[in-house]
Order: sequence, then structure tokens, then C-alpha cells
Amino acid sequence: MTEVLFLHFTTHSLFCLFWLGTAPLYAGQADQIARIGAPSPYLLTAPHDGFDLHTGEIVERTCAGLFPRWGCVVATGYRKRQTPINVNRPTEGIDVAHHQEAHTQRAQDIYAQYLRAVESLSLRPDWYVEIHGNARPKSSFHMEIACSNVTEETAQKIKTSWTRLLQIHGLSEFTLLIEPLDEIYFGAESTKIHGSLDRFKPALHIELPKALRFEKREQVIGFLREALPYLEKF
Repeated sequence: MTEVLFLHFTTHSLFCLFWLGTAPLYAGQADQIARIGAPSPYLLTAPHDGFDLHTGEIVERTCAGLFPRWGCVVATGYRKRQTPINVNRPTEGIDVAHHQEAHTQRAQDIYAQYLRAVESLSLRPDWYVEIHGNARPKSSFHMEIACSNVTEETAQKIKTSWTRLLQIHGLSEFTLLIEPLDEIYFGAESTKIHGSLDRFKPALHIELPKALRFEKREQVIGFLREALPYLEKF
């Protein structure tokens, strides 16, 4: 596996992108896993960039504003309809129940690459957060958060503080739903069983509806830059 270093400048800081190679047998030249920033106890990732549109951009730009406290990983291009590699777990399958996902060698190989990228930033992060996207009509005005090893007390603190920040950033029409306080649709069951949400704890799996990733993207980035540091207090 080759590794190429890029330096990326922003108005906020200087940080690095380490492209951790591609897997030509499984994917095209555009497929890559990028490690952004330096080793950190707090990690933000986008495992499905290119499929969950704009999640990679949201993570990269959020990370720029949180450097050096937060490190980030973006996996681009691996999850496709024709090759539905899940990246954050060693399975394949889209829109199927977790027990119907297929365990394949190529999925295991990509998952191993993803873990190497994450663990190069922190073997045991204090917080691990994934950003995902969905186009489910009934979730159009929800920010849903699945949790791993998060107490009800901590979930309530997150809900209270983040709901206030949604209002501050002009996103008051969106309702924040978080486990175990609320019933959510995107529970990330498979990832909790044999993926990143089982390996790294405590962890959040944040689902952004289409509007938050497209026309409201700037507000979401501003929201995340303020919201994620709250986790450092818990």
C-alpha cells in the first residue's frame, strides 16, 4: 500500500492529508482513505463519502476548524450500488438488515485499511464520531444520532446543548433525536455488532438528511465546529 503526503492550507490552520492507498482489485482510482490532521483523542470520520454526498467535505472543513484537537478520516468512493462495501465494518450490503450483510474478503480488506487510518490518529479515542447521510423522507427534518456506550445522562446533555446550537445556527426546523432517549430509524446495528462502533467507544453515528448536506451545509459545518467540542466536557 502506498502512502502519499499532501499539505492542505486553510484560513484556520495547516493540516495534513495522508492518502492511504487504493485497492484496484476492488475499486477505482478515485477510491481512497484520507487521514486528516495529527494524532488526537477526538476523531471525526466520513466512511461513506461519495455515496453519502458531501459528508467528506463536511468532515474535512469541520476538522479544519477544530485542528489540532480533532483528527479526521474520510473514506471516498468505496461504497457503491455495484460494490456495496461498508468500510466501517467488514461487510457488504445496502438497504438490508444487518444479518443479511455479506462478509467478504474485499470488505474485510477495506475495513482493515479504514481501521489503520483511524488508529494512526488514536488507538483508544475519547470520542469517535461518524457522519452519514440519508434521503429518507420521514427523516427529512431529523438529525438522528445512534450511540455506542453513551449513558442516558450524557445523551441528555448532548441533546440539550446541541439543540440550542441548532437554533443558534439557523437550523431550528430540524429535530435532534438521540439514543437512548429517542426512537430513531438509523440505529447502525451492524456497525455496533462487528464494526467501528463496537471497536471505538464512546461513539456517535450522526445521520444528516439531504437538506443538511446540501443547502444547509454551511450552517451544519458551523454547528459541528461548536457542537463537537462539547463532547470534550463529558
